[in-house]
Amino acid sequence: MKYYSETLNKLFDSEEAVKKAEALAIQEENKKKELEETKKKERAKDAKAVEEALKAVKTAEDEYYKKLNAFIKKYGYFHYTTNDAKDFTSVFSLFKPFFNDWF
Repeated sequence: MKYYSETLNKLFDSEEAVKKAEALAIQEENKKKELEETKKKERAKDAKAVEEALKAVKTAEDEYYKKLNAFIKKYGYFHYTTNDAKDFTSVFSLFKPFFNDWF
């Protein structure tokens, strides 16, 4: 006599084998769900860290422009000498997240 598992859609030789296989399948499914939840939580945590870093950049940028404008109002202009190409913003900086190895 064969035993059929509706959960697994398979035939087994004994009722005990069906129960073991179904228990194992449930256990594997639970592990899979747990792993997915862990990945979701990790992604949410990393996304929050990125958002916080972006807020910090925006805050620093606002502070920079506030101080720069105050300086220009007071002295008329601001001169800055540099030899580093990273100090110059350009339209290409918009693509930096996509081509990080090139910049």
